Amino acid sequence: MNHKPTFACIATVLLIGCGGSGSGTGDSTEQDSSEAEQGEVRVAFQRAVETQGPETFTQPLDEPSIVRIVIRNPSSSFKVIEDYPVPDTVEAVISVPVDTGYEVAGISFEAEAGPFDRNLILKLDKQDGITVEPDTVTQVSMILERPDIIVNAPDSADEGELVSVTFDGDATEFFYRDRLSYHDTPLSINNLDDATQAIDNSFNAPSVDSPTDYYLLLDFLLASEYQKDSEPDPWYFFPDQAADDDPLSITIMPLSDFGDLEVDVQY
Repeated sequence: MNHKPTFACIATVLLIGCGGSGSGTGDSTEQDSSEAEQGEVRVAFQRAVETQGPETFTQPLDEPSIVRIVIRNPSSSFKVIEDYPVPDTVEAVISVPVDTGYEVAGISFEAEAGPFDRNLILKLDKQDGITVEPDTVTQVSMILERPDIIVNAPDSADEGELVSVTFDGDATEFFYRDRLSYHDTPLSINNLDDATQAIDNSFNAPSVDSPTDYYLLLDFLLASEYQKDSEPDPWYFFPDQAADDDPLSITIMPLSDFGDLEVDVQY
């Protein structure tokens, strides 16, 4: 088993009277809070290191260059999105009105990764139902982890058979669009042009001369709640070769691949 370090983001929500400002770059949509009591979200960034026996892993497999903090309140339409460069940023402060029902999300990116210059999502987490009260310190801790994607696909299919792939897990919470690609060689962000895109995550198994493994790749686009205005959709790929994911494949069987049957008739 591989034990991989994760990037941790710990946010402490602290009301101190008047609000401060974040030190990252971001967008905000705020309610009129000129008369409202203000609190502060204090965000401390640190790496979390997993240990296993005598081994200690100190470097993450995927190195993020940005951690995005999203604080939003669906009931009041308050939202602020700030991006912080890591590991340069140690702490940041974001102003929020005193209120209930906050959601705080953290997302780490490799900035403008791959051939399409989009932010590549590495890990994420969120906490909701958070209340910012006067004279009260509320701590919100998040350990950013890779999304939990559960893929349901058959192990094999006959050529011409309709193959349907479904998924569940974090994909339904953080992403708004998914796309399935398939090819007879392993797929990654760097060779998508070689792949065929499925329609509605279904495709007819291609014709093959012998049993052939077809490899699947799912890519997801980040939901608008966690996006900045006018940015290219950040995306996430699964499985991810860079993260040592096992390939996801289906064996396509030719219809002509029949076995021999011997019949012994005595008369």
